[in-house]
Order: sequence, then C-alpha cells, then structure tokens
Amino acid sequence: MKRCLWGFDKIYERSGSTDTLKKFTWRLRQLIKANDLPEYHLAERKGKDNAPLLEMVFRETLAAPQLPLEGGKD
Repeated sequence: MKRCLWGFDKIYERSGSTDTLKKFTWRLRQLIKANDLPEYHLAERKGKDNAPLLEMVFRETLAAPQLPLEGGKD
C-alpha cells in the first residue's frame, strides 16, 4: 500500500502559507474531513508526542486486493 505520513508542521513550513499554524491546521483538518481528493484518501494520525500527522493513501491501492507478505504476515 502506498502510504505517506507528513507532520502538520512540516506541511505548513513547506507550503509557504501566510496563515498562522493554527489557522493552517484548521484548514488542513477541513480537507481531511471532506476527504474528497480524487486520488488520495486522507486521515489524521498521531505521531511522536501526539503531534498530528497527515496520512495520505493512494486510492488505487485501497481498491486493489492486498497480497500477504512473504511468510504469511500482513
């Protein structure tokens, strides 16, 4: 499964947004709640020290059957 995890603070830093981190985080959570990007499923996860992370999963991999890893472990 193609999955990416990004810290909210890292996304904010790289975005060049002129919003405050608090406002940016609110907007990002609205995107996650809507979850309507055509190619990616979005979710919020907790990282180290409960820092918020954005999880992005390519939707094609969600629809495809997952084969077990070698040795029978998923």
